[in-house]
Amino acid sequence: MTVASSAPAARDITVDFLNSVNFNWYGKGVVTVPAGKSAATVTVNIQNNPPKGATYVLKAWSVDQGKATDPNAWTKAYDEDNKQITVADNFVPASC
Repeated sequence: MTVASSAPAARDITVDFLNSVNFNWYGKGVVTVPAGKSAATVTVNIQNNPPKGATYVLKAWSVDQGKATDPNAWTKAYDEDNKQITVADNFVPASC
């Protein structure tokens, strides 16, 4: 997934792969972007075998650099955005 960023300092951008109904977690990817405007490709590592035919959300959010691994990092996010997708025949798009 390509994520655009604009920030005064370097940030970690996390993309979570979640069920859109119950928000069960099925994977994530993290990338660090520099200060200023940029775009980064985030590879989301899928886990837990998401059921096909269900609707999911790719949730992108940003935190201070080095903080993405904090279990409560999502509560300190500067910004977030969501993109809804559907898994068909166990296929997940490589990018969107």
